[in-house]
Amino acid sequence: MERIELRPTGRRPVVFEGELIAESRTAWDQANWRWSGSTGRQERVRVWRTASGRFVVEHLRQTQWVGEHDTTAVLVFDSVADLVGWIEQRHRIIADELLEALRRHDLLEPERIE
Repeated sequence: MERIELRPTGRRPVVFEGELIAESRTAWDQANWRWSGSTGRQERVRVWRTASGRFVVEHLRQTQWVGEHDTTAVLVFDSVADLVGWIEQRHRIIADELLEALRRHDLLEPERIE
């Protein structure tokens, strides 16, 4: 575990001890397979697991457009289920990569349908 300090837009810094377990990003332009779907904009998401088992997410939205500003949000989830619910609403590339990282850390089980 390492000490992490995140700086969300418009809020005081967030500090915690954690281990980076997942990260993903989209790309600026259409020529890249990670294209965000919006030219000149991209997203980056990083997920940490804290010593107490909570999950901290940094969601950075970046822009190349004049008059727009980058924003960073920090979210905290108490359970994997809550984290997965948030991830499943993200861009398809980000969601696929983050869910795969959770699988590699044995944090995600398949959805069971009876």
